[in-house]
Amino acid sequence: MSNRLTSQTYDELYDGLLQTQVWLQSVGLPVTGNRFAAILANVDLIRQHYDKPSLDQVLHEHPMGELWVSLLDAGSFITLYEQLRVLRSDQLPRGRLKEALSGPLMPHDEQKDGPTIQARDAIFELELGCRLRAKGVSLTGFDDIEFEFQGVRVNVQCKRLHSAKTLQPNLDKACMQIARWITGQTRGLVAIGMDKIFTTDRNVLTVTNEGALLGAVKDLMKDFLCENEQRFLRILDIRILGVLADLRYIGRVKDRNDLLTSGCETALYALASAATLQFVDSDFLWNLGHNIADSVEQLHPLRRG
Repeated sequence: MSNRLTSQTYDELYDGLLQTQVWLQSVGLPVTGNRFAAILANVDLIRQHYDKPSLDQVLHEHPMGELWVSLLDAGSFITLYEQLRVLRSDQLPRGRLKEALSGPLMPHDEQKDGPTIQARDAIFELELGCRLRAKGVSLTGFDDIEFEFQGVRVNVQCKRLHSAKTLQPNLDKACMQIARWITGQTRGLVAIGMDKIFTTDRNVLTVTNEGALLGAVKDLMKDFLCENEQRFLRILDIRILGVLADLRYIGRVKDRNDLLTSGCETALYALASAATLQFVDSDFLWNLGHNIADSVEQLHPLRRG
């Protein structure tokens, strides 16, 4: 769904954040004393010192994980700015934006329940919606992502995993929410955010070239599918057409001069198929998948355990 990989200099990233800051202020959202302010400060710190001897002191005083996660989250906020700035004031998801700006900087500082997890849940949902919009999908709502594609309305329930064991309860909750929301010919998708279970904030993939980075991420996505296919196949509501798995990641690629390289791999695991006699839905889902996902994998109901 993305352009797969984005390499930016730290100056470019910082400039994008400054533009985002100005826009956030213009729509009445806070930019000081919150997570966004911490991200901006950390990116500025890296920008000023990354190619100087003083970088050693910076790394001594600031945990590497905080710097890496700031770089990754900076890209997410810039994506929101690029897609939302063109909307009318009354179309902006202000409540979710305000949530996205708050919360702890580091994912491992989130608590299982309560407000600390809402910020990253919000930014996952908003960024996914913005990336769908960037691919030309006509969004009709951000609070719960809703869009129209080829004349079919689709409701997307977003669930960011906080640990591997939360996948099943999140799938169950998403399916119940979709069942309550959709009517008539509306269809549903479950979107799963995988950053936290793959500890993106602590794992920087260091590889020799772009192909190796994309290959490593594809392997992670395939392993996730193999481990969880039976859980996905337990979704019996045929109006839920598939599961959209989404993983943000960062890497250092030698043939890109060690610049920050970030990406997002999105895989659509298709439940609708000819085997379930969902011929129209299956065709629709594959067309949708080739527009919004990096890969589409057909799940097979005959494998259901």
